[in-house]
Amino acid sequence: MLADDFQRAMRLHQDGQLRDAEIGYRYCLEQDPDHADAMHFLGVIAHQFDHHSDAIELIGRAIAMNPACGTYHSNLSEAHRALGNAEQAVACCHDALAIEPDYLAALNNLGLALMRLGSLGEAESVLRRALELNSDFAAACNSLGHALREQGRTKEAIEVYRQAVNTNPESAEADNNLGQLLLEEREIDEAFTHCREAVRLQPDLAEGQSNLGNVLREQGQLENAKVCYREALRRNPRIGMVYNNMAQAL
Repeated sequence: MLADDFQRAMRLHQDGQLRDAEIGYRYCLEQDPDHADAMHFLGVIAHQFDHHSDAIELIGRAIAMNPACGTYHSNLSEAHRALGNAEQAVACCHDALAIEPDYLAALNNLGLALMRLGSLGEAESVLRRALELNSDFAAACNSLGHALREQGRTKEAIEVYRQAVNTNPESAEADNNLGQLLLEEREIDEAFTHCREAVRLQPDLAEGQSNLGNVLREQGQLENAKVCYREALRRNPRIGMVYNNMAQAL
């Protein structure tokens, strides 16, 4: 049955088996070309594979089938933001919030899109609204930390990143961001703790490997730092800063 096939594809998607999930969603669309959820999740997978233009097309088709789903609009905003289309991303978030005014993911995505536009104060307000609705929303804590950091409010950013880590101890991104900022503030020992934890939680996070390398370099552990930089470049050879970091270690 179509419903069973769709649930099977969703489980594969949730388990990170993206290729198999993609096959499953396409099979659902063969049975029902107007299956909006299957079309939407195909777009989400395209976004996860960094095929953002394809994601925009697919999620746009899903919205044409069902324009009243806030999730579709919110995820479309992320595909636009990934392509640098910040104004379109903001507009998509507003569409999502017009449908669901308290939609936390859309508020977070709106904050990120506003930051891309340079509207840091407005982004901060949106993200604080999300946290007023749910103080345990770790993604908004993390995004708020970015907004504060960009405004030069480093001490406040550190505390917000700490809140993100405490709210979701499994978030490698939060640990990585906190560790990086602590390193910049010369809090080397605490920075090491969080950068090491980020790598433990998500070894394939190239930025995490690089930041751990930076801490090790500051501690004088140059050989270990170079190992981290090599691993970062293996994971993602397109981050220019990592080459610079490796050069400093060498």
